[in-house]
Amino acid sequence: MTAWMHTFGYKMAWLAMKNTIPEEIIQKVSLPEAHIINWNEGIDKIYEDHGNPRAIFITPQIRGWSLVAGWYCFDFNSKDGKLERLKGRMAELSTLFEEVQAFATHRVSEYHHWLLAKNEKIERCFAYVGESGKVICNEGALTDAEKHLAWDKLETFQWFPDEEDVMSIAENWSINPTTIDSADINGKSCYIIF
Repeated sequence: MTAWMHTFGYKMAWLAMKNTIPEEIIQKVSLPEAHIINWNEGIDKIYEDHGNPRAIFITPQIRGWSLVAGWYCFDFNSKDGKLERLKGRMAELSTLFEEVQAFATHRVSEYHHWLLAKNEKIERCFAYVGESGKVICNEGALTDAEKHLAWDKLETFQWFPDEEDVMSIAENWSINPTTIDSADINGKSCYIIF
């Protein structure tokens, strides 16, 4: 019998980094005190420490992508006026890694974002705060994945992105973390920093 595996994505933030492994992320980004951890324990820890920007969970490489999850990835959000800081950090990371993506969803404020960076450039940035009904970033060309969202068929004032839209973009750009299963991580190391 296969043990039940926890997933993440909802009410969470994460980065997706292409063609890298967690040990390379830890080294290149100089993340201190990374410890190997069991997948389920790591997911539990980042949700238990919800809001702690120091709690970071790093997945093994899954289908060509490693994910870095935790509020560290959300700490730059627009609620604090720091979306520009996230864009700058992603551009910087895209000099170290082939491609970097950022995703976040927060049900309470209905905050959602997705960003894509390559070669030190933000190619796409979308961020929305539902509690104020504002699109706070909509830069770069619409990607094919986004063209399948409802906004392509509705007036701007009629479309309100939600966490399912974030998962759809993640799935089409890289990996939807809610669909990761035990076959993806079997025998691979995960890391936690807290």
